[in-house]
Amino acid sequence: MAQFVQEDCEEILRLLGYTVPYDRLIRDNLQNTEFTETVIDRALEIFKLLKDVDQQLVDLLPDSMAVVVGELKLSYPQHKRLLKDQASEWLAELANLVGMPIRNDKYRSSVGTVSYW
Repeated sequence: MAQFVQEDCEEILRLLGYTVPYDRLIRDNLQNTEFTETVIDRALEIFKLLKDVDQQLVDLLPDSMAVVVGELKLSYPQHKRLLKDQASEWLAELANLVGMPIRNDKYRSSVGTVSYW
């Protein structure tokens, strides 16, 4: 059994939508929890995958105005949605691995509404 280092704990909390400064109790609890090496390795792999998706989303912006390149037809909205859906699945997997809920999924565009009545 092993534990996440502090930097990894902070990255997990950031990815799951927890705000800075992180609640010390939550961070310490995550840092002191024992996980298998498989869980830690998979979490670190998810970090890389999400970083790659973030970069692909940035790289996708210049192509957002293109409709056709050569014989290839581009669909910016579909490509963006595919990337965000995959990233959201990996985020859910990360939350499940560490046993913490997602506070804010930045890959899902959800506009919350508040009803006072």
